[in-house]
Amino acid sequence: MKCLSFFACLFLSPFFISAQSNYKKGLVVNTQGDTLRGFIDYREWDKNPRKISYKESLESNKVQEFNPLTIQYFALDGLGAYQKYDGRISMGNVETKDLAITSDTSTAKVSVFLKLLQRGKSVSLYSYRDELKNRFFLQKANELAPQELQFRRYRSQTDNGNNAIINLKIYAPQLWNAATEFGVSTPELKRRIELAAYSEADLLQVVSLINHVSKEELKISRSAGSPKMRYFAGAGLSRTQLQAEPVWALTLDKPSYTSLLPKVSFGADTYLNPDVQQFFLRFQFSYALASFNVSSEDGVVKFNIKQSTFNIAPQLLYNFYNSEKFKFNIGGGGFYTIASYDKSTTASIKANQNTSSNSISELNFLPPLYYGYLLRTGIIINNKVDFSVLYLKPSLNTFFKYSPVQAEVNYLFNRKKK
Repeated sequence: MKCLSFFACLFLSPFFISAQSNYKKGLVVNTQGDTLRGFIDYREWDKNPRKISYKESLESNKVQEFNPLTIQYFALDGLGAYQKYDGRISMGNVETKDLAITSDTSTAKVSVFLKLLQRGKSVSLYSYRDELKNRFFLQKANELAPQELQFRRYRSQTDNGNNAIINLKIYAPQLWNAATEFGVSTPELKRRIELAAYSEADLLQVVSLINHVSKEELKISRSAGSPKMRYFAGAGLSRTQLQAEPVWALTLDKPSYTSLLPKVSFGADTYLNPDVQQFFLRFQFSYALASFNVSSEDGVVKFNIKQSTFNIAPQLLYNFYNSEKFKFNIGGGGFYTIASYDKSTTASIKANQNTSSNSISELNFLPPLYYGYLLRTGIIINNKVDFSVLYLKPSLNTFFKYSPVQAEVNYLFNRKKK
């Protein structure tokens, strides 16, 4: 319980401490056309930012906030760029469960930042994601402002009374018109446009063909930045407490037994945003040992347990403190354990001067499989060494409760930034 309370405090700590900034080198262009070079607070933006924080140097305490009314463009070195857009956006829902029964042509006037996906000599592609949906915009080289690539969905009733979903790919003729205007209206491109889904990957492929960007150049531009995955391997200690259930506790020489033996682990981390490295998914595999010698004071009951466990543990972690040289993370997930027992694992029970001894094959109270939740906290130093502590949900059976807490050190194999 004390261990669980400790982890609970760690998980609640983000609510009592201010959020960590993540300033990266970049530039801002104000409404007068002046360029300001400094540092921008780069966040884990799942939607386009409504405003940004900027300061002239990392040491400066003066922070300025900018929005689409005060700047027209900002960019972070090697991490992306955003351009101001004043105009109308579509407001029709495209989620299947929320579709209207007719084509929704409603729009709204906004002033927002569009994310630049590709700037080309013929056209540029942008995206804008808000709480409603993701939208894409195309700007021709000879136009002053981008135009939304339109995509609508709605429900319609067929002749036999069934509901059908209609997809209006208005963006297809918009892209074809741009291709024709810039002299690349080939049959192959037309087929690509007709098959293209309303997604970043498909639209980038089409726009790249209009801009004469090769597949290799597109691949390089999309993979630029920090790698999305890293691997790790390490070792540590597994402290497992074996506590007798009440039916046995009074007969044993002590209420609980502790095993402290090695463990090894390996796995991979995947970032939600590799350039920010705030949230990441961890897929971990580990092997741990445990050993217990349990007996009663009168020698009637004796258990000799030698356990090996193989764990599979997916986790979601959050780098609450997130700097280049030091990170503090908390998180949790689940685990699935496959347990095996050494041949020397036995139990003997003496009754009426007779001793009954059971081998491992007869000890059906030892669980071969169990699962549950886990909590984790740790620190990462120089993006190389990861020190972590894990709490695994106790596992229960007829006789005992297993309560593992593990400490480990992992080395992180980071791929170089492209």
